[in-house]
Amino acid sequence: MTADGDKVFLAADFSQAELRVLAQCSRDKNLIEAFNSGQDLHRFTASLVFGKDPKDVTKKERQIAKSVSFLIVYGGGPHKLSEQIGKDVGYCKNIFKAYQDSFPKVFKWINFVHKFVRQHGYAVSLFGRRRHLSNVKSPNKKYQYRALRQGMNFVIQSSASDLMLHSILRLQKYLKASGLDAQILATVHDSVEVQCSKEDLKKTIELMRYVLESTGDFKDLYGLDFVVPFTVDVEAGHSFGDMIEAEFIGGGHLLNEAEILKYVKD
Repeated sequence: MTADGDKVFLAADFSQAELRVLAQCSRDKNLIEAFNSGQDLHRFTASLVFGKDPKDVTKKERQIAKSVSFLIVYGGGPHKLSEQIGKDVGYCKNIFKAYQDSFPKVFKWINFVHKFVRQHGYAVSLFGRRRHLSNVKSPNKKYQYRALRQGMNFVIQSSASDLMLHSILRLQKYLKASGLDAQILATVHDSVEVQCSKEDLKKTIELMRYVLESTGDFKDLYGLDFVVPFTVDVEAGHSFGDMIEAEFIGGGHLLNEAEILKYVKD
């Protein structure tokens, strides 16, 4: 995917959207603290799970903590972690237990979702979407457990998807009103792809970041008051996969415009 002519290709990626939704749903204080303090989430998680100061966490421990976080989002458990990291199941059960002790409200929320799905036969996202899961009533335990995993995962994935889609609509509105030579091209998973003229590079990048990170309108529209920020990482360059990171200083001002323009010129 490339920009037209001599325009600049931009990609804004929502950072850890699913885990931020998990923090919103569970209201776990440690998860909220990690996001609101701006810490590296996986290093922070590893420091709690392994009982270490964040600066002493190893790369391997950080990777394990990251794996556990995403396994929880996707409904995985100790056996799946064992396959991923090559440790025995007993070790992985202890890791999950340490995670549960560190983020107790995450597991309380998961239990709440499971109870809701069992009772109603469907799951509901933050934005009110439903996924019907009739297999939760199946006499086959395997199908029941699958429905519970799907229900919890649906709440996270659907909520993150709707948040992103709403943000794209907001961006389209702002770009149109701005008069900038910039157009939305596509979306790829958790990212939004845009092209703009070199003359409007700085204003477009700054507008993208501001608009996509805004969540204030969700309260009036959906009654959602977000407890953690939703952040985006912006890259710019020639095409998808051939970009450099946009850097920002206080107030959301682009710091390395000259570097980006030189990059796309070369």
